[in-house]
Amino acid sequence: MERDTGYLMDMLVSAKLAVEYLEGTDKAGFVTDVRTQDAVVRRLEIIGEASRRFVRCQSGCGLWKVKGGMGRPWFDADGSPLVPAGTCG
Repeated sequence: MERDTGYLMDMLVSAKLAVEYLEGTDKAGFVTDVRTQDAVVRRLEIIGEASRRFVRCQSGCGLWKVKGGMGRPWFDADGSPLVPAGTCG
């Protein structure tokens, strides 16, 4: 349980940092700023690795077990969910 909490915290911290790195940056700025790209991609890698190690799915759907990592994006570029709420994909 403690290990799972650590993985969740890793994901949360990395997501918050990725958002912070992007504050005040538009798409054109991001595309030309290799350092920001590297920082955001690294945070996404951390989220992917932590999600693979997190083996429990509280809802019982097996989402983390089956879809862990970055194999499939769960949200479109505009932030809309690709998987309808209440489903497991």
